[in-house]
Amino acid sequence: MSKLYIANTTMQNHTFLYRVPGEPAPKTLEIPVGQQKMIPRDLSFNEVSAIVAQHARYGLVAADEIDRSRDFIGHCYSVDKAVDINKIRRAIDHNREVLEERGKVLRQEAALAVNMNIEEAQPGELKKLEMTIKEETKNGVDGSIHEGVIVDRNAPPPDAKMNKPGRPRKSL
Repeated sequence: MSKLYIANTTMQNHTFLYRVPGEPAPKTLEIPVGQQKMIPRDLSFNEVSAIVAQHARYGLVAADEIDRSRDFIGHCYSVDKAVDINKIRRAIDHNREVLEERGKVLRQEAALAVNMNIEEAQPGELKKLEMTIKEETKNGVDGSIHEGVIVDRNAPPPDAKMNKPGRPRKSL
């Protein structure tokens, strides 16, 4: 028999819903941000495997794989021992970087889509589009995103030189 620990490496509380083979009703486990919980009973190897398989398609990874993952890590698990708190912290930091990069790509794609819509409406007239995206102040906290994107028909294609850290704008 084994113990199964599930850690929440997202930035929101999570209700972990799982089914134990042979039991009719699903079970839930409330896991706060950055914490872990143990499934509250001993499980057989087949039960552990079934629960892990249920959630693997949604990003559940073994705690030992956290340092090798390049994708977003929503939750991780460990069998028979708690997940090391340092691994949970590293996964949360990793997720923050992954989400920031995804946001940057989405903002660039949004600028390209706006540019294409304008060009379709006024063919050949738009030479350069500059778009600034700023997160609004919410609950007295200043937005953390303030980024500019330039779409310039005459600019050279993006390359490594244009992606230097600290540069607030880039041509696409």
